Amino acid sequence: MSESVEVPKTLLVVIALHELGGEGDLETIAVKAHEMFPDQFCWRKYPHLPDKDAVRVHLSEAKKQSFGALVTDKDLREEGRGKNGARLKQYALTNAGIEKAQELATTYASGQVSATKNPLEYHRLIAPLLESEGFQKFSVGVGIQEVGRDAFLLHPAV
Repeated sequence: MSESVEVPKTLLVVIALHELGGEGDLETIAVKAHEMFPDQFCWRKYPHLPDKDAVRVHLSEAKKQSFGALVTDKDLREEGRGKNGARLKQYALTNAGIEKAQELATTYASGQVSATKNPLEYHRLIAPLLESEGFQKFSVGVGIQEVGRDAFLLHPAV
């Protein structure tokens, strides 16, 4: 049996959206993501419930150019309210999102996809710090006074 492939939780949401035909509203996507990956998109105290906010965060990540612009959305408030008066935002896979989902579909179908162990916050905050000039110097024994605080500052990617 081969090992599972670890992917960011954002890609798990992309897979769920693909399973829905490539588009859907937040609640529908959250339910599908919870059905497919129950341990990843649930409340901590109530694991039988889908965590809509976690799915929303990952949909927002998937929209970013830095993540490949895999998802787009359309705010339907201008067109009136949805069923039962709810405000709706419709999400859809972009061409890049469809390609990425299809790429992962075979792996998912074999039951070999799981979320990476490091959460999104790790990738945003901790990983860049570990790659900083300051940490590199500190990790080889240079004293913190010699390294200086500024060497740990995170610089935006150019």
